[in-house]
Order: sequence, then structure tokens, then C-alpha cells
Amino acid sequence: MHELYQTLATGDLKSNPAAAFAKTMDGPVVVMSRSTPKVVMVAPNEWNSTARLIHELREQLNRERRLRIANQRYAARLADPSRGVSQEDLDAMVAEMGLPE
Repeated sequence: MHELYQTLATGDLKSNPAAAFAKTMDGPVVVMSRSTPKVVMVAPNEWNSTARLIHELREQLNRERRLRIANQRYAARLADPSRGVSQEDLDAMVAEMGLPE
């Protein structure tokens, strides 16, 4: 999604900060100085929501990474049945997948 953000001149921010802050309720506001973006203001709820989403996505990526590693190890053990799987190996695989014991 590519949205055009609201913009605000630094002079407008200085002269009427309350109005500038209110604009953040409609989405991010890019504060411009001499036609150059200097800062992006967002409402606290939007910031918290974005931070929470990033955290959840990182956690999901970590779970997928652990599962991929465990699957690779399991596949390697299946390829050579003589190796077997010790309880220690099984515990390590379960831990890597992030599963409760």
C-alpha cells in the first residue's frame, strides 16, 4: 500500500501545535522544512499498533526459522535410520520448534 501522507510546514507546527497534533488522528504527518521531509509524526495508538505488529511478525519469523531447522534435522535422521533419535535429540528439536515440553 502506497499512501500519500499529509504534510505540514515546520512554521505551521510552531504556530499551531495543537492543530498539527490533531492531524495525526487521520494518519501520519510528514513535517517539511524547505521542501525537505524532516520528521514523521504519528498518533501514539498508531505507533503502538505498528510496534506490536512488528514484534508479532518477528516472533512468527523466529518460529518459522526454528521449525525449518527442526524439519531439516528430522529429515536428515530419516535419511539415515541407523542414527536413531536420542531423547536428548528429541528434546532439542522440540525446544528449537518452540513447543512446550
